[in-house]
Amino acid sequence: MESTNRQEFNTAHLKPFGLFPSIGFFHQCIKAKYVPIISPLDSQYYEIAGPNGVQILRFPLSKASKKLNPEHWEFSFQEKWIREHENALKTAYGKSPFFEYYEYRFIEILKREDPSYFNVKKEIIHTLLPLIGLDYLTVNDSTQANTEHLFKPNTKVLQQPYYQTFENKFGYREESFILDLLFNKGIDSVLYFSHLEDSM
Repeated sequence: MESTNRQEFNTAHLKPFGLFPSIGFFHQCIKAKYVPIISPLDSQYYEIAGPNGVQILRFPLSKASKKLNPEHWEFSFQEKWIREHENALKTAYGKSPFFEYYEYRFIEILKREDPSYFNVKKEIIHTLLPLIGLDYLTVNDSTQANTEHLFKPNTKVLQQPYYQTFENKFGYREESFILDLLFNKGIDSVLYFSHLEDSM
């Protein structure tokens, strides 16, 4: 296994992410001792580190749910956004060492076309947790009042750099989404978070 001790932990700022949470989100979950399905970080897009720099992947919502809280969002499937996201992920991470081992699990969830954002995100989180060694954490429907401050955008989070596919071209990108870690580190993603817990 590759060692995670690439260099000391540093800090980054928590960013909003939709569907696929950021690495920093799970840092905060360790502190909170639970994983919220819905939090102040939910947004209608997520970012990936592609061959031409940062790429924003948006998912359209139904007109009736656009102005509602995230737990009530519903996807619109009039556009072929799932195929677009799938192609974008392949372009960005197709050469990453663990892409083929993990990618299909999440694309299968999206291709079921469940209109409920809440249901889809919940299934994604339940799929992610054992892969990153955090399946001991309780999953909650939303953030608890006494820990909501942990999940606000721009909150400082602890982070340890790891190898990224286009790092040589664009430099290290802080606060990436969790699939970036999985596609690049595979099973060592578990070590990444276990080392993080040891540092707290």
